[in-house]
Amino acid sequence: MVKNIFVIILPILGIQFQICDGSILSKTAPRGTNCVEFRTLLEKSFVEAASLFFADNPDPNRPQFTPSMVKPLEAQNLYKEYYGEGASPHAFKRVIVDILQADPGCEDIERDKVILRSEIYKYAKEQNFGIARKKFGLLLYRDMSDFGDVNWIDYRCILSKDVDLAEGIIASEISRLRRGIGDWAFGKFFALGVGTTLAFAIDDTGSMSEEIDAARRRSHLLIDERAGSVDQPTNFVLVPFNDPKVGPVTSTGDPNRLKEAFRSVYAHGGGDLPELSMKGISLALDKVLAGSTIYVITDAEARDAELQDQIIATANRKMVKLVFLLTNKMSTWLCAGFSSTRRLAACRDPSLKLGFELYQHLANSTGGEVLVVRRKDIFKSTGLLDVALQHGIVNLERRTITNGDSGFELFVDSGLRELYVEATGACDTVKLRSNGAQIQFERSIKVAELFIGSINVTKYGKYRLNVKTTGICRVKVTGKSTKSFVQSLAKEIGNVTTTQCLKVIHHQPVSTEKVVVLVDMYGLNTDDVVRTVSFVDVKTGESVYSFRVPDGKKRHFRVKLESFADRKLLAYVSGIDAGGFQFRRLAQQSIQFVNVEIDCSALDKLVLRPGSPAQVAITIRNVGKEAVYYTVNAVDGEKFITSVSQSRILVTGGGDAKFFLRLRTPRDAKPGSVSKVTVTVKDQNGVLVYKECLLAVSAKQAPAMESFKITSNINTRFAETIVQSKFVNDGWVSKESVFSIVIPPNAFITDFTMTVDGDTFSGEIKQLGEAKTFYEIGKREGLSFGHLSSQDEGSKIFQTSLNLRGDEDVVFQIKYQQPLVRSVGRYHHEINVQPGQAVKSFDIEINIWESLPLSDLKVLNFRTEQSSLSKGIHLKGTKISESGNSAKITFSPTMEQQTLLSPNGLNGKFAIQYDLVRPGDKISEMVAFDQNFLHFFVPKYEPMNKRVVFLLDNSGSMFGRKLMHMKNGMNKILDELNSEDSFAILMFNSKVQSWDPHPGEDSRSIMVKATAANIAAAKRFLNSVSAQAGTDLLKGLEAAINVIDGYVEDEDINSHFSTDYVFVLTDGGRSQQEEIGTDTVISTITSFNSNKFGIHITGYGAMANSKVLSSIAHKNQGTFIQIHEDIDANVQINNFFKTIAYPVLREVQIRYPSGRLIPTTALNFQQYQKGTEIVVAGEFADTPICVIKTDATGEDDEVDVTFSAKTDGEDLYLEESLFPTCDENEDELQDLIERQENYLKLVETLKELENETDPTKLDELKEKVTNISRENSFVVNDYTALVVSKPGNLKEVDDTIASEIEEETQRLQEASTTPVPTTIPITTRSVPEGSVVTPAFGRIPFSTIIPFTASRPSLLFFGDPHFVIDIEEQITLCFNWEGQDGQTISLLHDQEKGITVNGKLVTSKAPGKSVRSSRTYVNKIGINIHELNMTIVITSKEAVFRTAEGVRKSLVFGKYGTTRYKGVVLKVNPVTKFRSTLFVHIKRKVVFRVISRINSKSKFVRDHLDFAVLRGDGLTENAVGVLGQFSRFKTKAKVPASIDFRSDGKTAVLWYRHNPIEVSYHTLRDYNLDRDVECWYMADKGQLWENDGEKFVVKGILDPPEMQKIDHR
Repeated sequence: MVKNIFVIILPILGIQFQICDGSILSKTAPRGTNCVEFRTLLEKSFVEAASLFFADNPDPNRPQFTPSMVKPLEAQNLYKEYYGEGASPHAFKRVIVDILQADPGCEDIERDKVILRSEIYKYAKEQNFGIARKKFGLLLYRDMSDFGDVNWIDYRCILSKDVDLAEGIIASEISRLRRGIGDWAFGKFFALGVGTTLAFAIDDTGSMSEEIDAARRRSHLLIDERAGSVDQPTNFVLVPFNDPKVGPVTSTGDPNRLKEAFRSVYAHGGGDLPELSMKGISLALDKVLAGSTIYVITDAEARDAELQDQIIATANRKMVKLVFLLTNKMSTWLCAGFSSTRRLAACRDPSLKLGFELYQHLANSTGGEVLVVRRKDIFKSTGLLDVALQHGIVNLERRTITNGDSGFELFVDSGLRELYVEATGACDTVKLRSNGAQIQFERSIKVAELFIGSINVTKYGKYRLNVKTTGICRVKVTGKSTKSFVQSLAKEIGNVTTTQCLKVIHHQPVSTEKVVVLVDMYGLNTDDVVRTVSFVDVKTGESVYSFRVPDGKKRHFRVKLESFADRKLLAYVSGIDAGGFQFRRLAQQSIQFVNVEIDCSALDKLVLRPGSPAQVAITIRNVGKEAVYYTVNAVDGEKFITSVSQSRILVTGGGDAKFFLRLRTPRDAKPGSVSKVTVTVKDQNGVLVYKECLLAVSAKQAPAMESFKITSNINTRFAETIVQSKFVNDGWVSKESVFSIVIPPNAFITDFTMTVDGDTFSGEIKQLGEAKTFYEIGKREGLSFGHLSSQDEGSKIFQTSLNLRGDEDVVFQIKYQQPLVRSVGRYHHEINVQPGQAVKSFDIEINIWESLPLSDLKVLNFRTEQSSLSKGIHLKGTKISESGNSAKITFSPTMEQQTLLSPNGLNGKFAIQYDLVRPGDKISEMVAFDQNFLHFFVPKYEPMNKRVVFLLDNSGSMFGRKLMHMKNGMNKILDELNSEDSFAILMFNSKVQSWDPHPGEDSRSIMVKATAANIAAAKRFLNSVSAQAGTDLLKGLEAAINVIDGYVEDEDINSHFSTDYVFVLTDGGRSQQEEIGTDTVISTITSFNSNKFGIHITGYGAMANSKVLSSIAHKNQGTFIQIHEDIDANVQINNFFKTIAYPVLREVQIRYPSGRLIPTTALNFQQYQKGTEIVVAGEFADTPICVIKTDATGEDDEVDVTFSAKTDGEDLYLEESLFPTCDENEDELQDLIERQENYLKLVETLKELENETDPTKLDELKEKVTNISRENSFVVNDYTALVVSKPGNLKEVDDTIASEIEEETQRLQEASTTPVPTTIPITTRSVPEGSVVTPAFGRIPFSTIIPFTASRPSLLFFGDPHFVIDIEEQITLCFNWEGQDGQTISLLHDQEKGITVNGKLVTSKAPGKSVRSSRTYVNKIGINIHELNMTIVITSKEAVFRTAEGVRKSLVFGKYGTTRYKGVVLKVNPVTKFRSTLFVHIKRKVVFRVISRINSKSKFVRDHLDFAVLRGDGLTENAVGVLGQFSRFKTKAKVPASIDFRSDGKTAVLWYRHNPIEVSYHTLRDYNLDRDVECWYMADKGQLWENDGEKFVVKGILDPPEMQKIDHR
């Protein structure tokens, strides 16, 4: 009698076999517990997510699929509906089990969810899906632990009241995963494909021509014959090998690529018989999917036999079979003829197999075959692929029969579609019988000692297989079925006196471990009953242990095994199917206990830096009683292992020993990248033990963050946020500090600095092309730069890093600005907090200064991704100090408080909200400072009645929680409608279905008043809606517009898009409009609507096409928002509707009749929604109102404002007199109002860009955006960029550019005597826009040359000084200015405006090869503003301004600074120690830019200034001076100018002011913009001015010129 080796898992329950109701690793919940098993929720959620994935990625060759077809939500039903009958979900089910088995049990769960998510996304994108799945499982268990009750802790069971929330959390994590890694990786992550793998490792030496041709022909046949079926190969691998070459490796999902690869494989070479077959197999193993078969075709032995153990280990781990097709039974001579000192590695280890014996060993160890066939039969032998490559193969029986005629019973159940019998060895006859009658095999193949026969199953019940053999015959019976099970192994940890847990193991079980077999069934029908779980001996096929299942309706079991060092076991499950037929399924992998334990835990603790060497120990434990010599080795996929310390090791019985791996990673190894290590240990008897371990590249060592501070100053509803972080490297080894911050979507970065050991270095805002040049040069020179990048949901991430030496510290500081938006009656301000670690000194400080008293100020709950709950976390310790118009909020948590909120430092959103107390009789408020004002308009009227058509997507991709959230959100929206509002509901998929509030009354409109009865009826309709079919948004929108158009016409309503609109909710899945193109859809809808009605769209989920949907909304007076599948999605839907649900006014106009105020932003507003705010910015026409300083009640202080608007049934007209709030505290307001004004102008321009289509207008708007961005230091995506460098990098790039500028200067000087050839067509009178000219700087990799029509100043000079003048839009003049040292010239003088600009010259020696003896630069600029009695003197070191009243202020270059006086503003933006930019604003109408450049490299370049007129609206056309004479800002007057080309095509005549000027066409480098400018170069400026321009010489730096006007006629 066989001893009962199964003991109870939980002795207190008194059972030997346990049905696993809860988690696969947990105890069973007691009967009557009101909870749902986590595994049930998990599988349901995964199947639902997979259904949506299939709906979003339809297969055009399959029938249309909608998730609602999957009933119930089980893996088998999903595959049946999407792929068809016979599709097996085995791989998908394996993934579900793997994720479920990530249960940490007794171990601590990684608490930081943010880190877990980032690791999941990283590993999945790198296709390390196994690691990613484990991490994802840990994340889900971490999410569920938030429930924290005893049912979860003990039983992994969710209380019924929490099930909906738990499902929402799981769905939210899946949604995050999908959008985080993309659809391709998502499909691979969940193994959502079907089909088989076709893999070859094939010898391509000269003797293999027939074999290669046979493999090619067979693979082509398989691909073509199985196209469109579930048996179609979907993964292809081809590895040719010989000696010394292996590859190239082809790994693809495209069958045509395999065909192309086979065409490039041909027989060649030869002579050196042994080939690198093991290397070829190894490379194929890396690429094939788990459960595949690799076909190895060769006629030679392996030269690299030393790889055999690693191949067996990898193949068994991936459950890959190796089948060898050999054209001879080769003998081995590999080790013959070599001396002992020159023997190959394979010859030095007697335990290794060689020659034919090696191939037999590999086949036997992996469950494969070795077939020796004649060359003429090679194509026939490849026919075994027809049978072997089948999808959904399950194991039914395995037997070994020796000498004689024997047989055994087979149980063929109704779940089997085909039956396969495979017999290898000395098998004389194989016969299949049913009820005594022989059944003929319908398909069979006999190759060498292999026989395969198959039948289509039409009859169920008991069969018998008879085999006659004269030796040993191995028989395997398989079938095609969707019914089977997934087997896993775990071991018990703990004991009965402590907490007992299971830990899943992925290695061979050790004989001393308490091993538990985990069984997960799939594909069973509801009425199928599982009867027994049994184990057979692999060697004999005999069933030796069997246990009856207590409850056959359960689908998850576990059975405890004890040590069986002498047996190799195979589990099988049997039962009765719904038709009463017995079924039986065998596991895919056997269980064999070993006496060796491999411990590679040291790899987990290893810090492996890129480019650094390392050594790590692998521990071998011998759990047997006798000492054993082991052969050891380790290899890894990325070749990080350079050597192993020893190949043989002696381990005493019960003892352990270590060997060491020597490692080195490449310098460019990516931190976090993983290499899979296979460790093999083999004893004297050839028993191979293996284990897969992971070797991860560590991130560069990070220094400690000493402090983290966020200061946000809110002044008059405009916020400037400063984020400051200090890192200290207290060690002696260099460490990398990384500064990263998430910027809100409506904010613009304005400044960045990093201070290293007291020295401050600044970022610089550059045009996009300019920034690209810096990046490219920096990359070329090996330098590092920070960058600004986009993030999900419209946010932006700024990130930079710095390598800190020992005992060095750095302070990063970034500033960004944004207005506070008023919504639903509150101002909201949100700050992203992500220090990345707990910080000793952590402070958040928000200061509020408002023009009116504060009300309802509160700090909202901290929204963090560490919490699975949408309501956020209440922050303890927040302090609010409030007094009238101002308040201060502080939060300074200790390190302990930080880790309680978020284990690795706070990670979330700190948010506040407040409103203002407005005087009862006032609807607006004005705030003024200096020359500028802000006008805030908050009218107090009741909302108008609205008419809304709700157009709701119920296509198949809205299945499940999406549809539920939509219904819940709509129920809330309907409840909040006003009773006088009117509404209609249309559902759309590939068709449109409307809610009919008047059944049977066809003539009545479907739009009705929002009465209680109608709302109740509408809810009932919504609750009945299901998800099905495709998506046709065009058809839905046309129907919705027709409904609302008909209603307003019938009711004679004066409609407006603010009160009459369509509210769309769609997930934007694959739609029918793709057939006609998205552009056509957008234009068709826009034309059909004709701007009558608003279209507001909510894009739901990762697949929503935000670009198309937002374009539809914006072109139709609507708004767009994208939400994700979070647990509060219904709340997000409702909150979005609130922003458009309360239209108060429409066609609002604001006017300032007195003429004292000049608005610079929009005055007309299409609508005003309740709870929002309208803002107008502008300037005072004359003396600023806050400078008059009359009595507060004086008339001069009063500003008249008129408002006009429309509301329901009436026109409104109001007049109001305002007393602007004036704040004289310059330190507080600074340039706040001015910046808010420019912010508003920038946002308005960006909105215009979205809707503009005219190319000329688009260029003008883009130029306007760029100018506002650069003038105000706003970083605007797609227009400007913030270039941030490690200290010294910007200087290096500057030096590189300076060097190339010097070359350009030399080229231009030489060009004065040698014209540069041109490619401009002679037939044209002007340079064609967009002409491309060869760039002057061959060393700078510019991809395109930007034509001169792109955004840049139209009057400027730079360097030695090169003047660049835009005479007309298509004509740019350039010339050099040579002068005497110490001479001062008039640059610009406008007598009418009272502005004078002069420049003082300085000379330097020119290079020896130059055609001139000296160079000229401008080293001092004087600006005299006569009207204000103010002067500004600028040198390369500083800018100093003085006034007649004795005011003197200085701005030093190299430091940030701003100063202002009576409408004149000076701002300094330092770039490096050697370069700063000064902006001079004169009453907002004139803006000059001066760039200070201090020479740090060339002896031929002097410190100098570059000058440009950025804005000249305040100048007249009568200005004079070298630059001023070309002024045409005021009237846009154009002096006649044209080009006449000469016949040689090299020179031309520029006619300007009726004067002919000899010019040549040039490409000039404007290094301030870092781009090329095409211009007409005037070598002799005397052509334009007599005496070489002596009339421009003035006496002093501030003196006006003697001439007053130039004739412009």
